[in-house]
Amino acid sequence: MQTTIFVSVILLNIILGVHSRNLKNSQQLAEHRLNFKRSLQLSPKYHVEWEVFSDDSITFTVQVETTGWIAFGISETAQTASSDVITGGVWKNGTTYFTDCHFKYSALPLVDLVQDWILLYGSEANGITTLKFSRKLDTKDPGTDVVIRDKYLYLTWAFHVSSDIPTASYPHYFTEAGRGATRVNLLEPPGGPPTSTASFETESTSTATPEVPTSAETTTESTSTATPEVPTTTTDSSSEPEPPSTTDLPSSSTPSDPI
Repeated sequence: MQTTIFVSVILLNIILGVHSRNLKNSQQLAEHRLNFKRSLQLSPKYHVEWEVFSDDSITFTVQVETTGWIAFGISETAQTASSDVITGGVWKNGTTYFTDCHFKYSALPLVDLVQDWILLYGSEANGITTLKFSRKLDTKDPGTDVVIRDKYLYLTWAFHVSSDIPTASYPHYFTEAGRGATRVNLLEPPGGPPTSTASFETESTSTATPEVPTSAETTTESTSTATPEVPTTTTDSSSEPEPPSTTDLPSSSTPSDPI
């Protein structure tokens, strides 16, 4: 009789333990559930989709008609300066490069000491480069990262149609890129106030600081005529750069699973 009771107690503890673990796993899954998904056509060649999760994280997927580098950022203004950005792409050998950067009133992006943007996936096929990456809404890095709140911010974007980024020639390559900014509330669920991306204006960077676009317009800059100040250390940009070593440019490895 005592043996039967002892065995029953053990079985009950096992059942309760399994139930407890399953409940914990379910709670963890619930913490990461998808709140909503939205997408925007930032330019005829640049599309972005983002997913907001209940654990205060956000995931972006950008698809750009390019075989060169991609830049994507978040800013309080429509200007590149003070943007929290990532730069990335796929090298000719098929490996992916990806770096968390920021701008400080300069054409030269600075690499963040803490890499808060995480690359999830990257590919290049049929002239389309796709990058999927995530970050926390608040990375607790106020010096370089923009906090994503329930308000309007600007998505800043840029790309080069064919060239990948050489580590020492950012200014040269950024002045040959198509780029722009779009005003949007990233935490506004579908069905909220619309964000227009229908009109695209082209302007030369030789003019004064461009006006901040309203919610009804998106500004795209042509940078073919501007030549920013080049830093003292430069490299020859006449030939296609070799992929940098891991000490040149921090990068995240690319999972092999598709999006």
